[in-house]
Amino acid sequence: MALTMIADVHLFGATSSPSCAAYALKKTAIDNGELFETEIASTVERNFYVDDLLKSVDTEERAVQLATDLREIMKRGGFRLTKWLSNSKVVINEIPNSERAPSVEILKSNTALPTDRALGVIWDVNDDAIKYKVKLEEKPLTRRGITSTVSSIFDPLGLIAPIILKGKIILQDLSKQPIKLGWDDPIPKEKEEEWIKWKSTLPEIENISIPRCFKTKDMKDISDAQLHISSDGSEIGYGECAYLCLVDTIIRSRDSLTSICSCVIRTKESKFRIEFTIIN
Repeated sequence: MALTMIADVHLFGATSSPSCAAYALKKTAIDNGELFETEIASTVERNFYVDDLLKSVDTEERAVQLATDLREIMKRGGFRLTKWLSNSKVVINEIPNSERAPSVEILKSNTALPTDRALGVIWDVNDDAIKYKVKLEEKPLTRRGITSTVSSIFDPLGLIAPIILKGKIILQDLSKQPIKLGWDDPIPKEKEEEWIKWKSTLPEIENISIPRCFKTKDMKDISDAQLHISSDGSEIGYGECAYLCLVDTIIRSRDSLTSICSCVIRTKESKFRIEFTIIN
């Protein structure tokens, strides 16, 4: 006798599950949005990345109220928001211990705020800065080993792209050797020295600290905001960077790095093509 089994939940790993979860999340905001301020439903719809929520507000009072309302609206849809973390102890202390991130379940007044991860990026909560952790494993001096090392440096915001570019250039050079190298063939001696020298500089990445917030605490209402973008290229690579320039009502300004992008030049790329790529 054949046994028929029916799943009454969406299976983890099923192709359809992520879109179904996203639909349920947005449906919760739509069905319950009228019971809360407009910002609450908008936050649910716009500030979630899969199951992570990132949101910034101007005051601690607003953050406390937002956290309370978000937990309530999500509860109505069968969701439980947990692992809360903030760069304000006032906000954290208003969150029940059972709902906090493990690193701040017990938070004393003289305890520094922890370092945590937000969408895979290290967030130094105490300094409110984006930082990097480099964990280098010993890999064979082959194209495969070098590819693994270069790819292991996680930088979704592209803020350390110029550093990683050098590793990509070395990797590209290995693919253009007179004698074709296989993925597991030892690399030439001169490239080995170049690779080891570059790799030895990578731990310095951990000294990089980039402020998370574009607007400083002492700035008043923003009266003007401009995005300044510059780009350039050469025969080995090209890149761009973007800065957000904010000016407040008392003419106090702040320039913040928002993004960086860099790429190696494809083989036999013409100068015209390089310049065209930079412009676009």
